[in-house]
Amino acid sequence: MVMIIKADNPLIGYIGLIFIGMVEVSTCVSVVKIGQKVKKGDLLGHFMFGGSSHTILFQKHLNLTFADGHYEPSVPGKRATGKIQLMGSYLAHIDP
Repeated sequence: MVMIIKADNPLIGYIGLIFIGMVEVSTCVSVVKIGQKVKKGDLLGHFMFGGSSHTILFQKHLNLTFADGHYEPSVPGKRATGKIQLMGSYLAHIDP
């Protein structure tokens, strides 16, 4: 399942979300509708049974500092750590 969210903050722009159902997942269920406004903490969807993963994509121009360090997509070989973040916890901020 793929979702694209337009942030209210024009510095952020669009955020892409990809929900990946692993082998035993029967389906990915969206609970939001196209055009619906969502806010931090809102349920977007869920997986039906089994293992799952996800990824969050930001626009190329966005320079973020993540809670566990800086990530620069323009630097070959440098990538996010994949550490677990608690729901509602600080993830990152935008560097001007």
